[in-house]
Order: sequence, then C-alpha cells, then structure tokens
Amino acid sequence: MSFRIMDRSEVETLLRIGRDLHEGRTDVPDEIKELRERIKKAIENAELFVALFRVVDMTMVHTVVEMKLELDALYGDWIVAENHKLH
Repeated sequence: MSFRIMDRSEVETLLRIGRDLHEGRTDVPDEIKELRERIKKAIENAELFVALFRVVDMTMVHTVVEMKLELDALYGDWIVAENHKLH
C-alpha cells in the first residue's frame, strides 16, 4: 500500500463520486462495504474488551488502524479506476 498526492483530475473524480454517493446515484464497491463492516465489528470487539477488562488491547487498536489504512487505499484505488474510465 503506497500513498501519493492525487492529481487534479483525480480530485475532480473524487468530488463527483462524493456528490453521486450523497445523491444516491452510485454506491461503493462491495469490497469497501465488506471492509467497513469488518472495521465496525473490530471496533465493537475492542470496545467490549475494554468494557469487560478495563484495559485497552493495543493489538486490537493496531488491527483497526491497519484496516482503516487499507480502507483508505481501497477508496484511492476506486477513485483512480473511476478516473481512468473517464479519461
């Protein structure tokens, strides 16, 4: 997973997709939906662990952070793919 600055056309694509998502004209890919659900469950598990044991499990924290970075990369890949479709 690598990070980089988006170019102008990618930013424009990002804004268009955001508008389309907000207006219900498009939906995120299934891979992103599934990862968001896994993140939600991982957060719930970490919160339950803290509630039960009154201790923060840093492994759980790192797992959630890793999944969120993976999610950012998936969103980025989606934007790049959509941008290539347009140009």
